[in-house]
Amino acid sequence: MPDWSTLADSLPFSEPPPPDAPPKTPERKRRGRPPKEETSTTFEYQGANQNVLKLLATVPEPFIEPSGPKPYVIDPADVLIPSPGFVTDFVNLGRGTEAPTIFLIWGALWTLSAAMNRNAWVQWYPKQLWPNLYVLFVAPAGLCKKSTPIDFGKSLLELSSNYRPNSVDAFENQYRFVTSKASPAGVYMMLRPEQRMFVQDHKIVVAKRSSKITLCISELATLLSKQQYMTGLVNDITDLYDCRDRGEEVTRERGIEPLESIYITMAGAITPTGLEESVPQEMLKGGLISRMVIIYQDLPTKIYPRPLQIPGYPSLESVAKKLAWIAYNHKGEYHFTEEAEAAFSEWYTEWKTHIVAGDYALREDEHRRDTTLRKISMLLRVSEYRPGNEITLQNFLEAKAILDYTLNLSSRLLAGVGGTDFSKNLTRVKNYIEKRRTATRRQILNRFGYQIPSLELTVLLNQLLDQGIITGTLNDAPILRASGSPREIYVYQPQGGHK
Repeated sequence: MPDWSTLADSLPFSEPPPPDAPPKTPERKRRGRPPKEETSTTFEYQGANQNVLKLLATVPEPFIEPSGPKPYVIDPADVLIPSPGFVTDFVNLGRGTEAPTIFLIWGALWTLSAAMNRNAWVQWYPKQLWPNLYVLFVAPAGLCKKSTPIDFGKSLLELSSNYRPNSVDAFENQYRFVTSKASPAGVYMMLRPEQRMFVQDHKIVVAKRSSKITLCISELATLLSKQQYMTGLVNDITDLYDCRDRGEEVTRERGIEPLESIYITMAGAITPTGLEESVPQEMLKGGLISRMVIIYQDLPTKIYPRPLQIPGYPSLESVAKKLAWIAYNHKGEYHFTEEAEAAFSEWYTEWKTHIVAGDYALREDEHRRDTTLRKISMLLRVSEYRPGNEITLQNFLEAKAILDYTLNLSSRLLAGVGGTDFSKNLTRVKNYIEKRRTATRRQILNRFGYQIPSLELTVLLNQLLDQGIITGTLNDAPILRASGSPREIYVYQPQGGHK
């Protein structure tokens, strides 16, 4: 078996010819009447060169970090990094950036979900469970570089497209990216299925490209605009999440557009303020939010004066070649082993029992927690550079740890999204005191003075006091009601909210 690392490094990265540029053929002359307009065009079937075929047939090896001190800043979420594979390579790709590890992990999972297309799925009933993901990176502007994992993923998908086994595969699995600048009409045009004929050994091969798009939106506030035509697009993206075999879109210009073999993935980035101000009501109550995995980071986990690639660590080129191997080799139905299925069933029963008993309120982003967990488990299995379609217990446990951590981070963010101004401000004040553990009224006013007037702050503090979420003192004496003095001190109560 050839050495994968040596082979991968030997392959050039030349730009492929545009897939939609047909070869020019001489016009055929007809007697007695003008040439008839051609209704279809045939393309010459082309196979990849031997180096590409060897690449796709040779199992890659994950990057293994050298022992000893690490040449980068340690991130608290490093404990969540799964078994060596594509996800770990992706994380090591971004070690020299300010993107938090949890962002990089989800960037890798989203990239894998886009690469899978409808070529692989999770065992389900009555139809397949496709591994598509909608992920949303949320962080204050400039603090955590939330667009970095999206840029990495898009670049890897584009570069991996250079390594297709033939022109038919390249056409059928071409990535069509939607960015922040795309209009609703442009999105619908890209979703249109397309058919193309290739000539192979004097035979016609019909290739079909399905209704597949990959949304990479670094400024999601643009998509979530409350303008009427954008709200309609949000509704359509919500409806397309389930990736039905057939569907349709109604457009003003062209009427009903048929869709076939739908497959949509999305990665977006937005600030907390942008999410609060931009989110339309259509996204709530079972809308787009319930289909998204929201990855929230309010503080930077590492600081670099400038981004850099750690010497000796993976590069975009090397990881893209490994992604090409995954997309070519990981196909068909994936199923849990008996051990993994037993562990999932135990978790699901406990989770559903707590929901039915009303032990905690189910947030919008938790409605599909069970199917999301199965998708992540599959993607972690796909991430491993080894053949096979069995999802192991380790895959499930690693997926559960990642999802639990992520939903815990996003819980504070979603508490005020879509609510009234009062509920949003209540959440802001509560989260601020919780983060600091202790805060004076003056500190709270300094932090939210331009958003929350002093009189409203008094009402908010009184509600938090009534709920037992905080306790207050003034001049070392306990208080039951806020008095308006800047010297008031408020302490967060971890077991509060019981009154």
